[in-house]
Amino acid sequence: MALVDIFEKKIAEIEKRIGDLERVQEESSKRLVDLIVSVNNNASSVSNLQFLISFGPTLPKTALEEAVKSLLRRDKELLDEHPLFREVWLDQVKLRMVACLTLFVQTRFSFDEVASILLDVFGSKTSSEVVPVEAIVRAYGADNASKWKELVGL
Repeated sequence: MALVDIFEKKIAEIEKRIGDLERVQEESSKRLVDLIVSVNNNASSVSNLQFLISFGPTLPKTALEEAVKSLLRRDKELLDEHPLFREVWLDQVKLRMVACLTLFVQTRFSFDEVASILLDVFGSKTSSEVVPVEAIVRAYGADNASKWKELVGL
């Protein structure tokens, strides 16, 4: 084998390694962007929830409902559009659901109204993941928690 052939073979190997590294770098960049976007969306949800806890009780019921639905839709997007970090965000969303249930009770939303809102935004599968049954028990009682389990298929 000639020296030129050896060099050409080594150059081809190096070019392949460079291509592999570029693909890894591109995938890592996509993951980093996804993380940054999802962290921003989570921070926005936290901020919106803080606003709702502070001022929600003073809003008209329909305005509060729309504001909470907007928050819930953002949380659903956070879970659906960032699957790489879904488990991390799932815990955050659960915490927000507990706070939302408290807000709903304070503002006199009935259990049926709340269940309708949650199922409308999340669907039954995601609702069963993000709304802790214990939080329903604390907010609306054991009977409604049983009803909730039926609605979401638990």
